[in-house]
Parts: sequence; structure tokens; C-alpha cells
Amino acid sequence: MNRTKNWYCRRASLVALVVALAAVAAPVAFAALAGNGSTVTLPMLTHDNSCGTSTNKKQIGKVTFSRHKDSLTITVDLTRAVPGDYVLETFFNAIPNDCTPWGDSHKGKVGADGHLHMSYTLTGTDGYNDFAVYGTASSGTPYDDSGIAHLAGG
Repeated sequence: MNRTKNWYCRRASLVALVVALAAVAAPVAFAALAGNGSTVTLPMLTHDNSCGTSTNKKQIGKVTFSRHKDSLTITVDLTRAVPGDYVLETFFNAIPNDCTPWGDSHKGKVGADGHLHMSYTLTGTDGYNDFAVYGTASSGTPYDDSGIAHLAGG
């Protein structure tokens, strides 16, 4: 009788383990089927203008880079930026330690509370893995930047 009870306990434990592993593996399998996606979130640093070699630690927001196949969606959430007009540009590393402008320009307005939310998508990013976002306030302050996001795929 005791041997049968132990067998049922082991069997129940094994079933629970298999169910737990399946629950963990299922999202991973679906993510693999979704393509060569990748997401990286970095802080946006004020007046840094460093192209990935940041020395300034004053964070004014965050930038999220999300790649799906040949497109890259960039979402910028600023919380402590200089109020007024604001321009965002994307840069990429064509060669190591080099920031080359992608050629885009996105205009927004930072509210009096220092907040700005902006999202845009670039296409034709296949073959490129390293990106940064620079922002400039209308007040003429130096560039704010995100540092370099290293993305998979491309």
C-alpha cells in the first residue's frame, strides 16, 4: 500500500514538472516563430552627445528599440526634457565606434512638465544591428542621446 502511494506521489510530481516545463517552453517557441525580433530599452541621457560612450548619468527618459524582420520601431518616452519643440534623429554604426545618421527626422513637442511620447518605424534596417537616438531641444542645447542599442537580427 505504501509503495503504491509513493508511486502516485512521484507520478503527480512528474506530471506537475512536465506541465511547468511546457508552460515555460510555449512562449519561447512562439517567440521563435515570430521571426528575428529583438527589443532593447536604454536610458535617454541629457546633453550627452557621446554616441554610445556616455559620461553623463542624468537620465531624462528612455528609448525602446524593437526590431521585427526588416523594420525597427523606436519609442521615446521623455520625462525630464527641456520644454518646447524637440527633434529626434536615428543614428547607426556602419563601422565600429562610428555614428552615421540614418537620415530621418521626427518632430515633437515636450510639454511644460518635461514629458514627450513619440514612436516611429524605420524600414530597410536589415544588415544593421547597432542604433542610437539623438534628440535636440529648440533651446539649442547640445544633443541628448540614448547610447547604442545592440539588436539581434538584421
